Amino acid sequence: MKLCINSGCKHELDDYQERCPYCGWSQKSFKIDKSDEKRNADLSNTTFDQHTDFSNEAFVPHKERNAFVSIWLYFSIVANVLVSLINFFPKQAWGSNYPDAAIPLSIVSGVFGVINIIAIVMLLNWRKSGFLLLTISSIIGGLLAMLTSSFPVGLLGIVVWYFILQIKKEGKSCWEQLS
Repeated sequence: MKLCINSGCKHELDDYQERCPYCGWSQKSFKIDKSDEKRNADLSNTTFDQHTDFSNEAFVPHKERNAFVSIWLYFSIVANVLVSLINFFPKQAWGSNYPDAAIPLSIVSGVFGVINIIAIVMLLNWRKSGFLLLTISSIIGGLLAMLTSSFPVGLLGIVVWYFILQIKKEGKSCWEQLS
């Protein structure tokens, strides 16, 4: 038997248990290598200036986007949710006069709305693949619109999205920061 290493818990555990069932703390102990202590002591006495090289360290740059870009992304999510709901339930949204033959195409449009939502969330998470997914979805949506004799607004949307992602904050555009 052993005690949980969490000072607030201190429940008795069997020797084979690696995690406390009461508090969830891992019971593994890690030995600190003396070379790590020496390296940390060396770092604590070091002053860093603008010429310090961090190329060998795991450095994650701070990313910020323009407020307008953030507002546009969140607005686009809300708009796509609403449009998808309308497209998934066209009879309830437009009334009983909605033609039955158009329901399958409406549902396909709803699916593309969900794909757009996923792509926009990917853009919020700084993924350039979100723009690629949005582009593919817009091209296919534009082709479907042309099949129904509508103007392919989705194709213009790609250009609008690209220019919105070019808006800069502190000299960096959102597009440059996507990975």
